[in-house]
Parts: sequence; structure tokens; C-alpha cells
Amino acid sequence: MSKEQKGLWLAWAGWRCRMPEDWRPVRIEGGWKNGLFVLSDAETPLLQIKWWRPGQKRFNAAGWIEKRLHKMKAGPQAGGAPHPTDFDSVAWAPGEPGVRGFWYGYCASADMMLELVISPEASKSQSRRIQRGMLESMRASGVDEPVKWAVYAASFETPPGFELAEKHLHLGDVSLLLTAPKNRRMMVRQVYPAELALERRKLDRWMMQKVYQQARKYKPHEDPQPWTLDLASSCAEGLVRRGRRRIAWPLGWIRPREAITAALHDADVNRLLIAEYEAPREADEAVLRSTLLAMNWAMRDDA
Repeated sequence: MSKEQKGLWLAWAGWRCRMPEDWRPVRIEGGWKNGLFVLSDAETPLLQIKWWRPGQKRFNAAGWIEKRLHKMKAGPQAGGAPHPTDFDSVAWAPGEPGVRGFWYGYCASADMMLELVISPEASKSQSRRIQRGMLESMRASGVDEPVKWAVYAASFETPPGFELAEKHLHLGDVSLLLTAPKNRRMMVRQVYPAELALERRKLDRWMMQKVYQQARKYKPHEDPQPWTLDLASSCAEGLVRRGRRRIAWPLGWIRPREAITAALHDADVNRLLIAEYEAPREADEAVLRSTLLAMNWAMRDDA
């Protein structure tokens, strides 16, 4: 791996790439269908990443990109455009200090268009890090593939079909709420450092804490039970609880959801790993287990 390709994984809404270690997201907007990230170093914003899903069966990506570059007055395209493996159509107008640069890429399997806009404040070395590090490492998750997420040192992997509904992003406490067809719902969360978190409240209280409000009332089937999970290098101990969420009486019969919640203390990385999965009739423990096993994938070089 080249010097420029080293860095932190940044992943969101079906795309992922390596970000320079001294850069951070300073603005995150939108959701699954469209949105934007703004990345900055310690001094100034340097890169904007926008994504959207056209949702057209016969989308002419190359034609759309050409018109977009003309509209943005991006100047002539440069040869040798960075062409990540997962992308079918790409274009590259790199710009220079004082002039914005642009990269466009369309991934048909993900039905996703990406637009990267390099700030005119970016130096030549910073633009090179974008080209050789971020763009060459760019990947996309197909519509039938699990989706990776990585931001603020926390990373998750969620099953295919789940789309982001809400997010709480705080340094030391990162959580995502996702929904899927057939009335399914998933929450994933990491709290760190775990030692300080457990001084504030016990693990069972973290597991039962309400992060996202909803109309359905929760009724547990049981008290929290001991639960273990064999992680990459250790066996993490924690708790699991099963229950049901219903709309308040007299409408409780409408689409009730079975829920399973688990919380683990992963001592190797000093984090609390929390996940909740809801589905009609039965919440499959295997889904919850695989989601927890995939947490912190960005700490492993397997992306």
C-alpha cells in the first residue's frame, strides 16, 4: 500500500474510502438516497463528497456526467481519471490551487453517483492525497450487499436493504438507526472508552437506554440474560434481552414487532457494543450476532 493510500476508513450510505488520518468530517447531511460530507484538516475544508441514487433503469451516467461538468464549468477533463474497481463511469477534472477540482463516478450495482469537489484551498500535495489515497481506495456496496459504515473512529456493517433513518454522532458515542422493508428496524451503537462509560452506568442500563424515540411501547419477555460472543481475538461478555414493541392500547394489534437487544463489553478495544433488531413475528438472533461480529471492521484491514 502506498503512502497516500494509508489512512482511516470513511464509509457512509454505501460508499467507502481511505481518508487522511489528520482529516475529519465537519459536516454530514442527508441520508441513504442523497447527502453530503465535508472533510477538513485542522485549518480549512478541503473536500466535499456528495452522493445520490438516480433510481432510473436506463440511466445514462456518461452523458449525465458530461453535462454536469459543463454546468459546473469544471474545465477540460484530464486523462487517466482515477477509476476505482466498483465504478462503471468516471470523469476527472483535477483543478489546481485556486481552482476547484471535480471527480465523478457512477456505480450501477449500487445505483449511486458520487461527486467529489476539491476545494481551491487544497494544495498540490493535498490534491494528490485525494487522488491516490481516497479515489484509488473508493469502493461501493451493491444493493444486495451488506453496507459498511465508518465515522468518528466507530465502524459498523449492516445487512442489505437497511437504509439510514436517524443518526447520533458524538465523539465517544456513535449510533445509527436503520429501517428496512417488511417493518424491520435496527439500531447499532458504540460507546467508548468503555471503562469510563461503565463508571457512569452499568451495562444493563446502557442496553436499556432509549437513544431514539418511537411510538411503540416496549414490554420485555424476560430480564436481561448473560450472553457471550466470540470476537476476532477474544470472547466478549455481555447481556441480551428479548421483548415486544406495540402501539399503545387499543391499537396494540397493529404491526407489533419482536425485539432482541444485546450489549457487550469488548475489552480489547475498550468499547461497548450495542445493537437492537426488531422484526414482525420473530427477531432473528443470528442477524444481531452477525451485526455485532462485524463491528469495528475498520480496525482490521479487510475492507
